[in-house]
Amino acid sequence: MRGLELMLVLAVSVLPTLFKSTYVAFFGINPGFFKPLLFIGGSLQEISAIGLLTYVLYRSGRTLRDIGLKYRWKDLGHGILLIAVAWGACYAFMVILWLAVYKATGQRLDWHPHNVAFLGHLKGAALLFGVMYSVTSPCFEELIVRAYVQTEVTFLAASPIAAIIASVVLQVSYHFYQGWLFAISYIPLFFIFAIYYQRTGRVAPLILAHMTFDLSALLLMR
Repeated sequence: MRGLELMLVLAVSVLPTLFKSTYVAFFGINPGFFKPLLFIGGSLQEISAIGLLTYVLYRSGRTLRDIGLKYRWKDLGHGILLIAVAWGACYAFMVILWLAVYKATGQRLDWHPHNVAFLGHLKGAALLFGVMYSVTSPCFEELIVRAYVQTEVTFLAASPIAAIIASVVLQVSYHFYQGWLFAISYIPLFFIFAIYYQRTGRVAPLILAHMTFDLSALLLMR
């Protein structure tokens, strides 16, 4: 039953995002199409998915606290440390990959993300909704794609390594809309987050760190 419920939660929460990401990766996106309602719709989808997760956990006698949603003052320090370590790992990975490709082919890789130009044109209500989405999205990803997936895969497969890999692969899969190069540049960050959760069972520091990354990206695009 836990395996079926895992598939149900992922089908409802992640599958639509994966479909949209794949479509945009192949066909791109017109910056002029953006409407503030898209951010509202995305936030509602993520909040609904967290609601479904809460219900599924309730059916098995668990709560969000049982998959790591607990708060303490140390979480702030852990979040800051995660930001520093994950950013450093991503930067080092990007430099190594850039140098390897340049030496092998003579080509200079472009590290700019694709299909996010519209973020630089957000104003007024649209910017407010963008900030709202940057708050709900980390909660959605870290609770479902990190905490829930790793908890269930660890239980079903009896393998912490399989749980870490499943979480990282799933999270990378719906970031390809930003381009394959930018998507794989997230791998060190996702591995660090996944390993942290697997070792500590705490998700609050991950939400704080992820939220900082998303809000910073939104504001830096302006």
